[in-house]
Amino acid sequence: MLLPPFDVVEPESLAEALAALAEAGVRSRAVAGGTDVVPDLKREYDRRLRFPALPAFRPGPFPERLVSLLRLSELRGVRVDAAGVVCGPLATMSELAADARLAGAFGALADGAAAVGSPQVRNRATLGGNLCNARPCADTAPPVVALDGVLTLSSREGRREVRAREFFVGPGQTVLAPGELLTAVRFPPPPAGCGSAAMKLGVRRAYEIAIVSAAAWVALDGERVRAARVVFGSAAPIPLGVEATELAGKVPDEAALRAAARAAASQTKPIDDFRASAAYRRQAAEVLAFRVLERAVARARGAA
Repeated sequence: MLLPPFDVVEPESLAEALAALAEAGVRSRAVAGGTDVVPDLKREYDRRLRFPALPAFRPGPFPERLVSLLRLSELRGVRVDAAGVVCGPLATMSELAADARLAGAFGALADGAAAVGSPQVRNRATLGGNLCNARPCADTAPPVVALDGVLTLSSREGRREVRAREFFVGPGQTVLAPGELLTAVRFPPPPAGCGSAAMKLGVRRAYEIAIVSAAAWVALDGERVRAARVVFGSAAPIPLGVEATELAGKVPDEAALRAAARAAASQTKPIDDFRASAAYRRQAAEVLAFRVLERAVARARGAA
């Protein structure tokens, strides 16, 4: 496949990157690992050349400039302290999957990162790219929503914070305004006795787009559930979050978890496509919801 023509700039600082993205008269797009942006540009360019009558996945003209973020060290790494977890958008999937500090309470994020692509892809793919691409099947989106992440969006005019559950507005669409850049993903400090987990279902076990995925967060008070939520991917146009209120105050035994999974899956809005039918996705969502709830409970108890 061919790529549309564009220039590439490599700013040395965040200020330079924001200036490049905001430059008047130039259509710019940020790029990090390139594992989503470059294939997207190829597919969209090929689609428009071969099938001009079909609607574009990303409407509008192609970018004239790609702004590479790879030199911006301030956007890298993961910081864990009493204030919670702060992930730089350039944190790679390999880094997140291997970070022992994310075990337990933040295990869903490590699970989601570990499910992305192949080892080669995970070494380049970034958290920020996976979120901003905003595919319904994005592997880290359900974990970030389940963990109640807060995204920092920066521009030359300043910064604003958006909760992850409000960041996605449609397939391939977010609340990012022109000239804005995702500069941090922050998670609040976890309460005692909480755990999270994520899983996805695909035709293969690796290098696969999710037919459906799920992430769960559970907080225990002794042997009973204080709060729980499940978030599905590939089951609606955007990550679909469901508060598992049926579990509140209950001992999370198999019957309770299965009932909560069934209730959560009933709220999904899957589609029929070449990967699976809507009916199959809804059934699979229930199975995955039970499994991630079960694993989140085990992690909350310190058993996994």
